[in-house]
Amino acid sequence: LMMDKIVEVTKAGAVTVIGGGDTATACKKYNTEDKVTHCSTGGGASLELLEGKVLPGVAALDDAPAGASGGASCKIMQIRAREIFDSRGNPTVEVDLCTESALFRAAVPSGASTG
Repeated sequence: LMMDKIVEVTKAGAVTVIGGGDTATACKKYNTEDKVTHCSTGGGASLELLEGKVLPGVAALDDAPAGASGGASCKIMQIRAREIFDSRGNPTVEVDLCTESALFRAAVPSGASTG
């Protein structure tokens, strides 16, 4: 399987980016979301990241002054996103943002959860 090879090269130190709805769904299906460097449902944003473009939201967080987080470092080390379901069974996106010193988690409702 291609996903096995992607996990293998990630373990060997390669940076791997899974991007786009269908590819992210395959990553979820094979339970490899935490075994790659980054898994995103944002195909276009993933392509921009690979092109070396600055993503404004990430840049703003990365450039935040150290005092903004109580003196802790704000350098982003990893961002992970996954689909979860709310109490009514509606899909929600949960995101973990890992810095050098802390983990931040946010849940963003989607679809019927937004009402």
